[in-house]
Amino acid sequence: MTIEKRKNADKVWVYRWRETVASDRTLRRKQIVGSKTQFPTKAAAMLAVAGLQLDVNTEAAASGLPQMTIDQFIEYYRRAELNEANAKTARTKEVYAHQLAKVISPHWGSCLLKDIKAGRGRKVAEQPARHS
Repeated sequence: MTIEKRKNADKVWVYRWRETVASDRTLRRKQIVGSKTQFPTKAAAMLAVAGLQLDVNTEAAASGLPQMTIDQFIEYYRRAELNEANAKTARTKEVYAHQLAKVISPHWGSCLLKDIKAGRGRKVAEQPARHS
C-alpha cells in the first residue's frame, strides 16, 4: 500500500500487486483505494482493500495449479501414496482407494483442480454426478 500524489486532487492510497500471466511473465497491477482524506491511516486503507486482497490471493493460488483434472491427480496420488512402499496400513489404503474410485472420481473426476473451491465437496455422495 502506497500513497500517490495526484496532479489535481488529494493524495490517494494505492494497492499494488503482481500477477503471473505466463510461466515467465509478471504483470504489475494497482488499484486506487481512496483518498488520504477518506482513509487517514494505512490501517484504514488496508481494511478497505481486504476484499480485493483476498480475491487477488485466491486467484494467485489457483493460477499456480497445473491444468490437471481430479482424475489425473487421483492417479498421481495412487502411485505416490497408495503404493506398497508407503507406510499407510493396508486397510487405510483400501478405504482411500474405494473413496477415490467410487465417490470422488465419478462426481469430480473431469473437473480441473483450479476450479475446485473449499466447501464444495460436502455431501458429494448425495449429489448426482455433474461432470461425466
